Amino acid sequence: MAQRWYTPDDGGPVADLDPVFRHGYAPALHGMLKALSVVNTDGPPWGPRWAQFDDPIYRPTELRSAMDNLGWSVAYCTLHPIMQGSVHGDGSRDLSVSEFFSHAEILSGQDVGKVKGYAGREHPEALKLQDGGWIERAGNALENARASGRALTEYGRLEPLQLGNGWWGAHWSGPVGSVPHDAQARCSTINEWHENFRASALTVLAESLTRFGAIIHGARFNLNSLMGACVAQLEKFDAEAEVPQGLATGWKTYRGIVDLATAGPMVPFVIADKMVEVLSANGTENLDAGGFYGTLYSFLQKADELMRRTTDEVDALIDEMRKKFVIADTDLGAPSWTGTAPEIA
Repeated sequence: MAQRWYTPDDGGPVADLDPVFRHGYAPALHGMLKALSVVNTDGPPWGPRWAQFDDPIYRPTELRSAMDNLGWSVAYCTLHPIMQGSVHGDGSRDLSVSEFFSHAEILSGQDVGKVKGYAGREHPEALKLQDGGWIERAGNALENARASGRALTEYGRLEPLQLGNGWWGAHWSGPVGSVPHDAQARCSTINEWHENFRASALTVLAESLTRFGAIIHGARFNLNSLMGACVAQLEKFDAEAEVPQGLATGWKTYRGIVDLATAGPMVPFVIADKMVEVLSANGTENLDAGGFYGTLYSFLQKADELMRRTTDEVDALIDEMRKKFVIADTDLGAPSWTGTAPEIA
């Protein structure tokens, strides 16, 4: 059996990526790219290469790995690396190995949890979380603080200062603008803000953390799937000497989470369950058909598109969270310690 023209490589730009990539398709893609970025004349094995024929009758073309490198190069043509797009004469740019992993680098390092089997390559249902990382830990901490009673005890000390309590009239009274009046108004408002806003704020925050984790998990899955489609399409083209149809890949989005607050105060903190729920929805994305260079360029375009989608989802999430907090602040009159004291009815 002939030796393969590439060897998977988990070093270089792959070494520091998130496990979903290191244990997924990134090593195979890295090995392919290294082989496609050089012309090996000492083989076999020889990698695919771009042939520029000396005879104008023949059009430049991409040679597969099975073709005789020495025979072609000596007798008929000059060989170039597949990724040297500038030799195509059609405005194609040169490609670099590192740029194929820049998207994965951006999506690596966030401790949003570990997925069983992590890559979930041929079996997307294996995306069940083993732990939810810092998002789950933050959600649990928020829920513990909300339900422990410790905070209620601390802020309960403000209760004697609430509006309408006889203590106010006996000890703190005065015209509008006086220190006693302002103190009464501010203490009453912060007490109301804590009791009514804090629980809803924690719900919004936990919901947002859940969505953010799902966005990152979905983006990682999508990019790993694109890598897999790219690897499969390059191998198919090399084996069959024809341009294959663009391969479809699984696609995940976080949009299954709509409004966790409506499900009750405890639901937003069940982070792991919601991650699985939101990633269970399947979509598809097609890698454009093409030869070696065309497939590689299509991958970069699709990866850029994925990052734009991910950025849009994060931006929308932040805007939505900000609006919810602003509405809550406005409705409940969150205390201002530098502005005018609230009115007392």
